[in-house]
Amino acid sequence: MALKMPNINQVALSGTVLSEPVADFDVEGQEDCLSFTLSNVRAFRDNDDEWQSETTEFPIKLHGNVARSFADLIDEGDPLFITGRLHNRPDDLMHVRNIQILSKKE
Repeated sequence: MALKMPNINQVALSGTVLSEPVADFDVEGQEDCLSFTLSNVRAFRDNDDEWQSETTEFPIKLHGNVARSFADLIDEGDPLFITGRLHNRPDDLMHVRNIQILSKKE
């Protein structure tokens, strides 16, 4: 019996918005888009038991109604939790399905 491979493409990211999101709205012939970079910092102990950190930056694009809904809600420095699926597009690597703002600065 052949093994049936499950069809799973799911990604979860948490991190901080690095700079003010850029809105591309009302461009004729294009879908509304909100772009920003999410920075994720992973802390770990190295072989000498010293704490190290590794920062990875992810380009994020929100599209359509989601882009318009979050345009006034997301700011530089906001912590976010994002889930979605990966694309094979160089300018849009992740299709965001769910986005949660973890807290807002006062």
